[in-house]
Amino acid sequence: MCEEHFDVAVNARATEFQSGPHRSQAPAPVVDISIVIPCRNGAASIRAQVESIADQISTADFEILVADNGSTDRSAEEVRSIPLGSAQSIRVIDAGQRRGANFARNRGAEVAMGSLLVFCDADDRVGAGWLDAFWTAFNDGVELAGGTCNRFYPENKGLISARTGLIDGLNFLPWPTGANCAVSRTVFDNLRGFDETFIHGGDETEFFWRAQLRGYALMLVEGAEITYIQRPLGRPAFRQSLVYGRSHVSLYAKFHSYGMPRTPFRLVLASLTRMVFLFATSRPRSQRRSEALKQLGIQLGRLQQSAKLRIWFP
Repeated sequence: MCEEHFDVAVNARATEFQSGPHRSQAPAPVVDISIVIPCRNGAASIRAQVESIADQISTADFEILVADNGSTDRSAEEVRSIPLGSAQSIRVIDAGQRRGANFARNRGAEVAMGSLLVFCDADDRVGAGWLDAFWTAFNDGVELAGGTCNRFYPENKGLISARTGLIDGLNFLPWPTGANCAVSRTVFDNLRGFDETFIHGGDETEFFWRAQLRGYALMLVEGAEITYIQRPLGRPAFRQSLVYGRSHVSLYAKFHSYGMPRTPFRLVLASLTRMVFLFATSRPRSQRRSEALKQLGIQLGRLQQSAKLRIWFP
């Protein structure tokens, strides 16, 4: 779609993106930043993440909200036993009425008191200076942001891959990972939160695409750095990739009329060729074999969701 036609499509349809889940306006801010962490059965990892946030040295006052999405382990108990550190408060929010990270994020944001909302996950680690990097950007006028990620592979001798920032893997608009992103309270309320129909994959992508289509600029905050802990090699990584592949089709179903293209056949062919090569030249449970399984999972997920939605996205 040419740029002129794309702008017309965006303007003609902008009102459609105002119909997200309704959330009441938050009370007047009494802290600067609210960190919202969706969590489901994260007892094994949540303490380390919350402590890494509570220990942040920041010029901003901040609260930590763990939105418990129906955990059946001791996630809530773990969180309640964590010392405040530099945080004004650490709260567990009941977000178990409906499954999904986006429901949990919205529930946390609904009771958050900060003028800046920062979202991260329960199983990663934020770096030193992470919070102040977002706060500085916010005070410089940034309303929509993502941070940087160092991908950590626990099963592969702690390998950390090259640092990554905003993602641009679907030839449309960039987006940050939901494990490291921030949005002003004003923008969040204007967008009416995350789309709770995106339950398995694409959840943060939908939000940040919708925001950009409404005219908000997405910025990369390089100093907001996390260690992004990856799924174990093999089947867990394959299952996650299936989810990603399905989400690509769901995103295409929602955004193709705004200019999101199908994946060019040459790129699909290149992906399949790389997958076959990696399978043929890798050892079982190696990083290369895991990459091959991820490619396979994405392609199978796309096929499954294409059949389900009756819309073709290879």
